[in-house]
Amino acid sequence: MKYATATFKVLNAYAGWSNVNFVLNNVRDPVRTLKIAGPLGLAICAVLYLLANVAYFAYAYVIVHR
Repeated sequence: MKYATATFKVLNAYAGWSNVNFVLNNVRDPVRTLKIAGPLGLAICAVLYLLANVAYFAYAYVIVHR
């Protein structure tokens, strides 16, 4: 049951990419918007990924060195 729910959520997440074309059709300057949003989104994801790893290793360090 959990596998089916996870698969459904992943498929819905990928389905959102088809809406990008419709949204960008209504944006005033889509090229400028994508040039800003692409690197900004990538940078935000990279920072969040790094912070999650720092938190994980900090917690692991605390647990090991008790």
